[in-house]
Amino acid sequence: MDEPVRDIVVSGRRRLSQSPQDAKKSNIAIADSIGALEIQKLPDVTIADALTRVPGVSLQRGYQSQKSWYATIRGLDGNYSSVDLDGGMFFDSTRNDRAVYLDTVPANAINELVVYKTVTPDMDANSIGGHISILTLRSFDLGGAPVTRADFGLDLFQKSGAPNGHGPGKTANVVVKRTFGPNGNFGFVGAASYHDDDYSQTYNNSSAYIVRNGIDVPTSALQRGNFDIHDKGYSLLGKLEARSADKFYGFAEVTYFNADIFQNNYRGGVTVNPTNITTTTEGQGSFTGASAQAYSRTYDISRKLWTATTGAELKIGDNSKLKATGSIEGSHHNETLQNGAIYQFGGLSGTYNLTPDAAELALNPATGMGNPQNWTANPSSAAVVTHLPMTDKVYTGRLDYNLNSFAFSNGFGLSAGVNWRELHRVFNQSADNYTLAAGTPYTLDKVLVDGGKGSTFDGQGVVYVDRNAYWNFVQSNGIDTRTTSPTGSFNLTEDVLAGYGTVNYNSDKLHALAGARYENTVVDDSTAQLVNGAAVPFSFHRRYGYLLPNVQAYYDFLPALRVKAAYTETIARPTFTAFAQGLTINNFSSLNVLIRGSNPDLKARLSHNFDLSVESYSAHGYFSAGLFHKDITGEIYYLTTTASDPVTGIATQISTPFNSSSSKLTGIELSGEWRDFTSVAPWLEGVTLRANYTRLWGRLGVKNADGSSRTIDGLNQQPTYMANVMGIYDRGPFTASLSYDRRGVAFNGGVGATAQSDTYVRPYDSLDAKLALRPIGHVELFLAARNLTNSWYREATGIDRKQFLTAIQSGRSFTVGGQFRF
Repeated sequence: MDEPVRDIVVSGRRRLSQSPQDAKKSNIAIADSIGALEIQKLPDVTIADALTRVPGVSLQRGYQSQKSWYATIRGLDGNYSSVDLDGGMFFDSTRNDRAVYLDTVPANAINELVVYKTVTPDMDANSIGGHISILTLRSFDLGGAPVTRADFGLDLFQKSGAPNGHGPGKTANVVVKRTFGPNGNFGFVGAASYHDDDYSQTYNNSSAYIVRNGIDVPTSALQRGNFDIHDKGYSLLGKLEARSADKFYGFAEVTYFNADIFQNNYRGGVTVNPTNITTTTEGQGSFTGASAQAYSRTYDISRKLWTATTGAELKIGDNSKLKATGSIEGSHHNETLQNGAIYQFGGLSGTYNLTPDAAELALNPATGMGNPQNWTANPSSAAVVTHLPMTDKVYTGRLDYNLNSFAFSNGFGLSAGVNWRELHRVFNQSADNYTLAAGTPYTLDKVLVDGGKGSTFDGQGVVYVDRNAYWNFVQSNGIDTRTTSPTGSFNLTEDVLAGYGTVNYNSDKLHALAGARYENTVVDDSTAQLVNGAAVPFSFHRRYGYLLPNVQAYYDFLPALRVKAAYTETIARPTFTAFAQGLTINNFSSLNVLIRGSNPDLKARLSHNFDLSVESYSAHGYFSAGLFHKDITGEIYYLTTTASDPVTGIATQISTPFNSSSSKLTGIELSGEWRDFTSVAPWLEGVTLRANYTRLWGRLGVKNADGSSRTIDGLNQQPTYMANVMGIYDRGPFTASLSYDRRGVAFNGGVGATAQSDTYVRPYDSLDAKLALRPIGHVELFLAARNLTNSWYREATGIDRKQFLTAIQSGRSFTVGGQFRF
């Protein structure tokens, strides 16, 4: 472990990063972390991967993907949390939400990830779940010793591409740090990362269900899919630093992240009309009048983000410090969805059997279905290319003053500061709608990959539509009508000005703070509303403020026994889609139509947080047991009602945001680490075992479509439990790690008109491993494996929460490569 640091201005650490035990013990807040030394021993590629090892943290998947994008802290999704990068706000969110993308930041350049479960008054108040601090490497770490580390790997995927496999992917990382100048008081850090992967995933789905005679009946599409994915990106980091021992530290840092994910969504299946379904039992039924379907769908998201951050710490007198940080961030997201017309073969009948992973169909013989020339699309049905560009500019500045309020201080101290942040977001939605003239030949055989090789024309398997052939045909022969979506677009400025102050007291056994933060938010937004079917410009100005008390303390009853307690108040602002947009109509996500409303008068959610933790530390490990409770008022949820067209069977879902009366979250959190097993057996030298378990009980009050109230046993994306067990062996030239993660059933945030139509994520798990061998001093050869359990991600609904909505399987993946250190 690191020796206690007593410098007021800290410019570097003796080791590369704090150990999780040191980071936990040195904080008055309840916090957990993972550092560079631990990350290097794991198969984690991004900080999203690494955060799954932290107690109380799980990950949310990206759009139509099993890949992790956002963090959930203590069962509260990314909209309830905040993130900083070296002290500057890090805000790379989706167009709809506040959840921060974490898959774009490579784990290789990170020095430490700290997750604060209780935030102090100097931190962003939008942190009901918690706050994530991303700390990059400093040149003065390791006593200023030079570091050069480079690695290269080949990525191998069990599902290597559809319909034809691709070759291995490529990944590379390099990190360099040096000090220079008189007494090594200047330094720089440079890092770069690159990856280029092609893989596929199984993606099966249904659209929606209605309850009839006490039985869940599907309302529309029952599909199988095979999604071909190209995932490519790179990142750059450069940092210059200067110091004067224990008197001054300053830095200037620039980062750039570029990520592009392209999905080619191959699908096949049938659409059923619930009025034509008979003789049903739960999960099974017979149908007539169904249509086999195939179509071209693609999704492309390109994300570019740059940040510029500068900061300085200055010692004033013997026991005080002034710290200033400023940052500018710019991002551009460009999402494009291509939704081709649907090729159909109608007049089908048969039976369905719903399993957790797919709809098993048994279709009665139909003459001509096996010939793609008999599958036709309606020329008047538009092929739509939806454009969803978004730009963000974020400006932040903060000034903090600390007087005798450091971890090693004695007696009373003070801290105070001001924070400012401005977000300017512009989102525009438009579409190109291509229609063909009546009578235009429009059959499936003209647009198949490899002439139909690998496709199944039986209404049950995947049909591989050649997107290039399809769109070349449509764009060459069709008429393009360009449309805009004023109600789906918005121009938003959100200003936040905050001030805080605390009184601190430190003694040999007691460390305490009491203070408050006031945070004032001003919103100006321009969008449009639908009035009698026409888009009318609509602008609004809103202001709200919160005074948030904060009391935290710990007491060392024994040298190895500490008790922490905290009462804090935090907020979570509404998502952008909930208040910044007008009425939006989306028909690109599936065969159903989603109409989403908004509410400009939504307020931030306010949470009263109670935390208690008992922690025991020794030279070889620690154990922590925590209890927490959150009482959240003004919770926001979407009430969704579903109606089906009696002729087409297409489902229309209408979703509107409301403020629930309250929601509550209670949990226990257990974590521990032990690093010495030699008393058990001498050959266990070098073994470290870490484990954590979080159990959650959530309650969300909502209203049904008829106005009656009910309670859901879970908040959005809140699993019933999270668990991680990790073993590491590191001795001599050999390092091995094995990590198992499991997450319980989670409410998915989809509030239906009744409890039967709420949506849930079923339990899933993952086993990851890494083996590394250092045959010579500066060279390491490694093999990393992910998702060895070959797990499915499953969303479900229905009376018993077992009717499948989405089932995704990405398969196992491996990386074989080498690392060089100098």
